[in-house]
Amino acid sequence: SAREYQRAVVAAKLERMMAKPFVCALDGHRDAVTCLSVARDVSATTMVQAVSGSADGEVRVWDVARRACRRTIEAAHSSARGACVL
Repeated sequence: SAREYQRAVVAAKLERMMAKPFVCALDGHRDAVTCLSVARDVSATTMVQAVSGSADGEVRVWDVARRACRRTIEAAHSSARGACVL
């Protein structure tokens, strides 16, 4: 289908853009991730928490250090369009 083709094209582009060694994947969304926001620990300059939204309206809060989903929120009836970590 057209949607599957588009996902394959995006995946190929991302693979070329991210030429660094792959560290991990945060698996869990049922549909494509449409937005992402990351909070950093100012003193250690490491990622602490991330929020991701997907095309099916699901929002997930991630503990980046543990590489685990802390919370799942069914936020919308359509695609999540933005995420912000304060």
